Amino acid sequence: MRVLAMTVSQFGGDWPPVIAVAMELHRRGHEVSVMGDAVVLEAIKDSGLVGIEWPEDLLAQRFIDDAADADDYHAIHVAWARGVERYGAKVAHDARADVLLGALIGVVVTNAVAQRAQIPWVFINPAYYVGPNPARPIALDQPLMAESFERSLLPAMAHAELVLHGTDPDFDIIPDDLPAHHHYVGPLLWTPSAETPAYVTEDGPPWALVALSTMPMADEADLANAAVAALLEHDVRVLVTGTEARSALTDNMKRDMVHVEPFVPHDAVMERAALFISHGGHGGVMRAMLHGVPMVLVPFGRDQVGIGYRAERLGIAKVVPKDALNVDSVDRAINAVLTDPAIVAASQRVAARVAMMSPATESVRLIEAAFE
Repeated sequence: MRVLAMTVSQFGGDWPPVIAVAMELHRRGHEVSVMGDAVVLEAIKDSGLVGIEWPEDLLAQRFIDDAADADDYHAIHVAWARGVERYGAKVAHDARADVLLGALIGVVVTNAVAQRAQIPWVFINPAYYVGPNPARPIALDQPLMAESFERSLLPAMAHAELVLHGTDPDFDIIPDDLPAHHHYVGPLLWTPSAETPAYVTEDGPPWALVALSTMPMADEADLANAAVAALLEHDVRVLVTGTEARSALTDNMKRDMVHVEPFVPHDAVMERAALFISHGGHGGVMRAMLHGVPMVLVPFGRDQVGIGYRAERLGIAKVVPKDALNVDSVDRAINAVLTDPAIVAASQRVAARVAMMSPATESVRLIEAAFE
């Protein structure tokens, strides 16, 4: 098959699951091209995938910036789709694509391109269930996006021939009437290649990994500082990661006791970690699950409320509400996670189960069965 994957980096964890599937398709001998911005194309430059860069005037950020009301996500999605569908369809035809791959935030664009080019497409959902008749209302998990889901995303994704949910089915809340073309494949994880600092693998106390978002959010400095201040009282080494990690820590923080990096592959740290603290991005939570690392989560927005709810429901995390975030609340959650044998045992059980999954392989099997 010839496959065209459509991605944008401006939506953080939305695109790596698409690359995970694209990489496995490539490994299986299919011809795979990736439409992406400069960040995506830099990340995949050594992957063997063909990169096609979005023109500057068609990047998603332009439509976000130009929207009259930044909170009107429906208007942003519609304007973005109208702006790029002609160009996207030409790229798809030039690539002689048999199938398109699309991610969550770009679902309206991928559908518009697919309809114009008359090419079938696959929706790769990067987190918990999105679709008709959810068992847990989307307004409880993503209140700011609920209207846009109803008006834009759900009608667009209804045209996808195949929907792959890239999460752990036991983590999620699956509707009883899951549509026949929806499939849970397990956590679709992919990370650009990068060196792991030598100190990560040195002998010492276990790590506590504090991960800030790859897409900076307001008030993340509060999470970084509360977490580090609380962790200084525990026998752990601390690593803070994120594009804004260094600037997030206050000047009076004891930095000699804390390592700070813009990016470190999390797997190497998780293998030696006793605790994961984050805003609750899906990719980080799935990696912690894969390695059996208990979590403290402070959801800030986007899909993070729903992720925190599911992780706590599974018995592998404690959630601190954003409006209760301070050193004391984080410290209480850390103590609860580190001293509760039920949370530690649940995390280990989940890790053993998730390790048995082959999400990218299962995704490609389904795609091949549907389109070859």
